[in-house]
Amino acid sequence: MANIKQVAAYAGLSPACVSKYLKNPKSVRADSKQRIEQAIRALNYTPSPIARSLRSRRTNCIMVIQRSIVTPFYHTLFDNIRLNLERHGYTAILQICDGSVPPPSAFLQVDGVIMVLQDKQNALQIYSKIPEDTPVVMYSPEKLITNVPTITIDLPATTLEMCRYLCSVGCRTFAYFGRSPYDIATKLRLAAFRSFFEDKPQCLKEEHVLLGTHSHGSDFQTGNKLAGQLVSQGNLPDAVFCENDLIAIGCATGLMYHGVIPSRDILVSGADNIPWIAEFEPKLITQEYDALPDLLCDELYNALKDQPTNDHELHPSIVDWRKSPQSK
Repeated sequence: MANIKQVAAYAGLSPACVSKYLKNPKSVRADSKQRIEQAIRALNYTPSPIARSLRSRRTNCIMVIQRSIVTPFYHTLFDNIRLNLERHGYTAILQICDGSVPPPSAFLQVDGVIMVLQDKQNALQIYSKIPEDTPVVMYSPEKLITNVPTITIDLPATTLEMCRYLCSVGCRTFAYFGRSPYDIATKLRLAAFRSFFEDKPQCLKEEHVLLGTHSHGSDFQTGNKLAGQLVSQGNLPDAVFCENDLIAIGCATGLMYHGVIPSRDILVSGADNIPWIAEFEPKLITQEYDALPDLLCDELYNALKDQPTNDHELHPSIVDWRKSPQSK
């Protein structure tokens, strides 16, 4: 039997829009109404009275699904989502799902779901367990589920932007530190990084592209270990591009252990603008994603109110902590 998600996919609309139509057909635009009615006829959809009665019971709880909470990026993201939800009268419930799927009963206790995931198969498995008219929004490096409002960050574009910035401050030779060849973010960023230097082969030696051995280990230790490998090669580049701030802090720590001073002997850049990086000495360069939690919450509030929802592509700005924060 078809469900709201399938009707929404057939109609090319969001489940929230279909749910809004079922409550009051006059509340949606004429073209959307026509597409929904065509989908309902084609799929022989019949609303489930049990599901609708369950969704009428508001809990004022929102489930936040993340693959981790131990890294500073995920910890900071959840904390900011939690604070935003609390300001609007909701309680955040954290669910860690690194490849796992919560039982369907878990979703009956919440009014909406925020998914922060990278793996498409895992995301689809989880989405299939969520009740058909529960509002869902998502953050991922790329759009994973057609009908879910998604905040994405164009990782290739942000990588190129950092490369251009490092060149603008005088860097001419580069190294790359990444998590693992199997990590989604690594694949996207590294391809863009290499493309930037295709016509500048003198700027990037392949031996300076260093990756960790797995994508879910300690990013700090990865950065620290790769720094040692870089120093042992000799003839240091002008800058190290690190995939995230924790790798950058690990890299800077490892360089200093070997007598190389970041910001003086070599520039180190990261991404995320986690709280630690602002306090780290010597100062590093990063990109800020500070708007992400508010964007996720705003789209969820729209879905909860049966208002239109949208995808967003976040464009982080560069923060050079060697300079005054006001210069970002």
